[in-house]
Amino acid sequence: MNRKHIYIALGLIALLIKLYFEFRIELIPGINGGYYPVQTRSILENGTLALVDMPVVFYLNALIIKLISWFSTGYDMNHQILVTSKVLGSIFIPLILVPLYFISKQIIHNSRSRFYEYVIIALSVFSFAPLVLGADYMKNALGLLVLSSFIYFFMLYMKTRQLKHLILAVVLLFITFIHFGTFTVSLLFFTLGLLITFRRKAIIPVIVVVIVSILCIALMDSSRAVRIFFWWKKLGVPYSLANYPQEILNLIFTWLIVAIGGHTLKLHYKEIPAISRKQMLLLLGFIAILGFPFYEFGVRLRFGLMLFIPQTIILLFIYPYVNKLLKTSIPVVVLILIGMSLALNLSQPKQAAISQEAYADLENLASKIENPSNTIIFARHGFEWWVAWDLKTKIANSHLKVDEEIIAKYENVLFLSQKTGVNDLYPGKSKVFLDPIIPENSELVYSSEYYNLYKYVP
Repeated sequence: MNRKHIYIALGLIALLIKLYFEFRIELIPGINGGYYPVQTRSILENGTLALVDMPVVFYLNALIIKLISWFSTGYDMNHQILVTSKVLGSIFIPLILVPLYFISKQIIHNSRSRFYEYVIIALSVFSFAPLVLGADYMKNALGLLVLSSFIYFFMLYMKTRQLKHLILAVVLLFITFIHFGTFTVSLLFFTLGLLITFRRKAIIPVIVVVIVSILCIALMDSSRAVRIFFWWKKLGVPYSLANYPQEILNLIFTWLIVAIGGHTLKLHYKEIPAISRKQMLLLLGFIAILGFPFYEFGVRLRFGLMLFIPQTIILLFIYPYVNKLLKTSIPVVVLILIGMSLALNLSQPKQAAISQEAYADLENLASKIENPSNTIIFARHGFEWWVAWDLKTKIANSHLKVDEEIIAKYENVLFLSQKTGVNDLYPGKSKVFLDPIIPENSELVYSSEYYNLYKYVP
C-alpha cells in the first residue's frame, strides 16, 4: 500500500469508530448533543436559528435534510435531523487527514520512516481529542477541518510566497468563522505567521486583519467582540485539572513536544532550512499558546481539543533532526497515548446528557405545558437542549435568575429539576451544570421518578 492508501485506510477506520460512538444510543452523545437538532429544526420550521450562533453548520444540516425529504418516502423530520447530525459529526475529523496528507507531501520534504509518519498521523484521528469531537462538537470539528486546510495553505505560502496561496489562506481564515474558537485560533496562527515571516513589515497588516476580524465578530455577536478586550479574565488557576486525567496527559505531552521541538530548533538551527525554521517556530509558538495551562476551564478545554493538529505537524517536522532514541521513543509514546485513548473511549463511550429512560419521561411532561411557544423552562446545562427538542419550549440555563423582563415576556415560567437519569459528563462542581434553584414563590406541578417541575407564581 502506498502512502495515500494508508491515509485513506486510517480515515475509514476513524470514521467507523466515530459512527459507532454516535449510533450506539438513540440520542446524540455529549453535553451539547441536543443543541444541534434544536437549531436545525428551527431553521427547517421557522427559517431562523432558535439561538444566536455562527449559522453555517446548522444551515448545512438543514440543507441536507431538506434534500433528503424531497427524495424519501415516510420522511420523519425529527429522526432525520438526529441521523444527519450524527453522520456529519462523524465525517469532519477523518477528513482532516486530507490537508495533513498534503502538508506531509508538499511542505515537509524530509526523509522519514514510514512507520514513524503513519503513527504520528494516527495521532490526528485516534488520540483523545479527535475521538471526543463528534456530533455534539460539530462546529468545532468542521472548524478544525477548515483550520487544518488554512494551515496547509498558509505554510505553503510561507514556502512559495505565491499570492494565490495567501489568498486561499485568507479565504479559509474567514471560513473558520463557522466557529468562534477556531476563528480566534486561526487568526492567532495567521498573525504569528506574518510576524515571524515579515517581522516589522507585518505590523500594519496584522493590525488591519485584527480590526477587520473583531468587526466581523461584532456583526455576529457583539458580546463576544467585547470579551476579546478583556481576555485576561479568561485566566485562572487550573484546579479542575484533577478531574480530567486525559487533560493532564495532553498538557504533559504538549510541553514535552515544545521542549523537544525548541531544543531541536536551537541545536540544529543552521542545518534546518530557513523556511522550515520559521514554520517550526510558528508551530511551537502556536502550541505553547494553546497549551498554556492557566486558562479558565472552558477556554482550556477548547484549546486542548485543537492541539492535536499542530502537535501532529511539528512531530513530522522534527524527525530528521532528533537522535535515534527519540526517533524510536516518540512513536512508542504516541502509540501508548493512542492505545489509552481508544481503550478509554471504547470501554466508556460518551453518553448523552440524560439517560434514555429520563428522556422517555419527558413525554409525560408535555401535558403540563399549556402553551409551549410562550413558555420558558430553566434546566441544567446539557439537559436544557433535550427539553427544547422534546417539549418545543424556550429554555434558560440553570444559573440565570427570573427577572421582570422574563415574567413580562412569557406566560409560563417553569423550573425543571432532575432527580435521576443524569449522566455526569463533567466531573467536579460547576455552577453551569447544576439544576436550577427553585424560587420560593413556585408551586410543584409535576413529579415523577425522574423530574420535579415547578411553576413560578408572580
